[in-house]
Amino acid sequence: MKLIGRLAFAIILPAFRLYLKKTQRAYVIIRVDGQILLSKNWIGRQKWQLPGGGIDKNESPEQAAIRELKEEAGINARASQLSKITEGIWQTDRLGYKYYIFGLELKNKPAIKRLYPEIIETAWLNPAKLTPGNTTAEVLTALSLISLL
Repeated sequence: MKLIGRLAFAIILPAFRLYLKKTQRAYVIIRVDGQILLSKNWIGRQKWQLPGGGIDKNESPEQAAIRELKEEAGINARASQLSKITEGIWQTDRLGYKYYIFGLELKNKPAIKRLYPEIIETAWLNPAKLTPGNTTAEVLTALSLISLL
């Protein structure tokens, strides 16, 4: 499945870049005991990324972040639990899409339950273990904004 995802990503990347430039995306940095929750998607380079994804029509960034947490990790959150960290336009990998990043502090690690097969792996990781070789530039940038790197 990983090889198929990488091949699909390489083939569709030019069209995907055009599509993403027209979208907005929401991500969440979930922190528990000095670790953050990250996932790997079968489409792409299989690097660690933040839970999150596209903002649907008529959906606020907060609503998208909450929905994506549920879909990708089975975590239920409320808008009042999210703190907005930043927003902007990613310029890495020539994608150039609008993004919002929220923070979510939890006291205990919730059980992870992936609802969609696009996520091939999830893990609680120490941010210091993340490098350009195992995660995306977007994740490293987001973590540096909140002094986790």
